[in-house]
Amino acid sequence: MQVRGTLQDVEGKQKVLESRVDALEEKTYALEDENIILREEIKSGEASIVLLKKNQDTARENVSQLRDALSELRKDVSVLAVRANRKDEEMKEVADRLDNILLRVSFLEKYLGLGKKDEHSDATDRAAHSPLVIRNISDKEVAYAAAYELFKDQKYDRARTEFQAFLKSYPDTEYSDNAQFWIAESYYLEKQYDKALAEYEKVTKNYPDGDKASSALLRQGLCLFALGNKAGARLAFQQVIKYYPRTNLARQAREKLLQLH
Repeated sequence: MQVRGTLQDVEGKQKVLESRVDALEEKTYALEDENIILREEIKSGEASIVLLKKNQDTARENVSQLRDALSELRKDVSVLAVRANRKDEEMKEVADRLDNILLRVSFLEKYLGLGKKDEHSDATDRAAHSPLVIRNISDKEVAYAAAYELFKDQKYDRARTEFQAFLKSYPDTEYSDNAQFWIAESYYLEKQYDKALAEYEKVTKNYPDGDKASSALLRQGLCLFALGNKAGARLAFQQVIKYYPRTNLARQAREKLLQLH
């Protein structure tokens, strides 16, 4: 019954994502129409250029947020699949729906010209290599899922031990940067800011291109702030703004910078 409830939660999140994609698609095409008009009016003044850039930046951030949410949801389903120890049609349907959302998000990225040329591979190829396609679950995924379950249950000491064991066995996988981040996060939630800081630094140093690097950098600033190192915190927040502009993390960093004055 608990697994059923968790699966229903995941499906609820899927529906929210699908609704957001629907809304974004409609908004994207509306923005494209508006952009066509704006391009024709660019000669009339700089205001049109600013508005055009604002539309593009808004679309870029919306798609980026959708991809981040989808990435987290895919990992949640991977954990659920391990916990339930099932490979039936119900789980396959969940994975297929997620892949369909991914296809639509990838299309929007290509339509808007937002992604780098080689940043996102073909969605079909991505799905084939995705940990969520229901297949034989690897030892790597079982180990990560077990550690993450302990973290979600707030058993932070045990979770750290399991994540550290995971990193020792799998130092360079799609889950490794997440594992290192959760080690740091467990210390942060326990308000052991000095230890958390050291672990967050491992995320940014060892996995600079991972999807947790930006969050780890912001967390470093928060740890330094909590430890009374305002100069260090200011530098970390400035780096978040510099390297990850036009993101929610950058906005949080700006808010924290205001508190340092």
